[in-house]
Amino acid sequence: MIMKPFLRLVAENLYAKFGDDLSRITVVFPNNRARLFFGEYLADIAGKPIWSPKYTTIQDLFAGCTDL
Repeated sequence: MIMKPFLRLVAENLYAKFGDDLSRITVVFPNNRARLFFGEYLADIAGKPIWSPKYTTIQDLFAGCTDL
């Protein structure tokens, strides 16, 4: 049995839950590389153009929450 990559499982779950309109959610990643893989998985799962979620990294999320 071949295991699916974790990010593909997350993409499948989000697509099943939110459908074509993922623009209402933000997905936080540990780095930009993970975002690239997730985007490819999501496009493959949808099989058509969809509104993608907003992507950010954990570093950018925390930087946006403080003035320091």
